[in-house]
Amino acid sequence: MTAFNQADDLIHNSWFPAVNQLASINNDALTQSYQSHRSAGVVMGIVVALAGLALLGALVATQLF
Repeated sequence: MTAFNQADDLIHNSWFPAVNQLASINNDALTQSYQSHRSAGVVMGIVVALAGLALLGALVATQLF
C-alpha cells in the first residue's frame, strides 16, 4: 500500500502539473497558429474576390467592345 501511495503522490504532484503545463503550451501555440492562418485566409479570400471582379469587368468590357 505504501508503494501505491507513493505512486499516487508522484502522479498527482509531479506528472499532472507537468502534463497540464505542456497541454497549455501546446494549446497556446495552436491558437496562435490558427489565428495567423485565419487572418491570411481572409486576406487571400478578399484578393481572390477582387481578382474575380477585375476579370468580370474585363470580360464585360471585351463583350461591349
